[in-house]
Amino acid sequence: MSDSDEDDGQSVLDKLTVPPPALRRAWTLSGKHIVVRDAQHKPLTIELPAFAVRFRPDPENAVLHAPTTMCLGCAEPGCCHGWPRIRPQNIWVVTTRSNMQPVYGWFVCVDARPNTLMRIPATRMIALVQAVGFTAHERLLLQRLMAQYRDVTLLDEDERDFEVLLELRLDQQREVLRAEKQARKRKRPATRSTPEATTPLPREDETCKPGACVVCFGDDAGPCYTRTCCGNAGAICATCRSQLRGLCVLCDREYLNQRIPCACCGVRVGLAHSGYACGSCGAQSLCSACYHEYECCFGCDLIKLGH
Repeated sequence: MSDSDEDDGQSVLDKLTVPPPALRRAWTLSGKHIVVRDAQHKPLTIELPAFAVRFRPDPENAVLHAPTTMCLGCAEPGCCHGWPRIRPQNIWVVTTRSNMQPVYGWFVCVDARPNTLMRIPATRMIALVQAVGFTAHERLLLQRLMAQYRDVTLLDEDERDFEVLLELRLDQQREVLRAEKQARKRKRPATRSTPEATTPLPREDETCKPGACVVCFGDDAGPCYTRTCCGNAGAICATCRSQLRGLCVLCDREYLNQRIPCACCGVRVGLAHSGYACGSCGAQSLCSACYHEYECCFGCDLIKLGH
C-alpha cells in the first residue's frame, strides 16, 4: 500500500462520524492443532482457531493413513518412512499473515493422530505438485490450491518457517482477545445501569417532515434531520445516516463510493466494511475481515519480517 493510498484512506476515515455496523466475533476453535518445538526443543501444542484453517478436504479424504514420523527426504516413488502418495484431496490449508500479505501452509491429518495437522515435508510437496498419475479432477483441485493457497515452500522468495510465523501471529491475536475480554469485564457493571451511548444526530433540534430524506425519500423512515453543512438540502433520516457513516450526500459525495484500504491487509473495502478498531491502538482503520480475526494495524504489528 503506497503512502498516497494510505493518506486517501485516512482522509475518508477522519470524516466518518458514525461507527461501522456492529460485528460479533468469537474465538472459535477448529478442533485441530499443530505441534511445534519451543526454545528447549520440547513439543508445544498450538490450537488452531477456525479462521486459521482456510481449506478443509472432504470428510472421506480428510484423514490419511500414514505414520506419525516425518519423511526425511526420500525420493519418489517410495518412502522408507512409510509415507504414502499425498494427493490434492488430502490437503489441509492453514493461513497466517506476513506483513500485510496472507501466507499459507499445507498440512495433512493422519489416522494415528486425527486431531493433529502435520506439515507436508518438502520432498513430498515437490512430488505432489508434479501431478504425476493424478486424475483430471485431482489436477483441477491442485491448480486451485496453487492459484489461491500456494504453500510458502513453493515460493522461491519466501524461506520463512511457516509454523514459527503462525505461532507468533496467533500469540499476538490471543493478546487482542485477552484485552477485549478484560475491557468487557471492566465495562460490565456500568452497562447494567447506563444505556449504550450513541452518536448524536446532526442538528437534532431542526427536524424536517418524514419523506424529506434525500437518499431514500421514505415516508415511513421517521423524521429527517438537517445537515450543519448544507441545511435542508442534505436532510437525511437516521437509517441512511447510519449506512453512509455520517457522510453528507452533497458535500461528501466524492467519498461515498471510495474504497478504503485496510491498515492491516491493505485490501480496499467499502464503507460498510471499514473503520473497525485495531486490536492494539484502537484506531478505526481495519476492515471487517481483519477485525473478525483479532488483527492489528500494520503500525502496531510486532511481527514485521524484513522491516
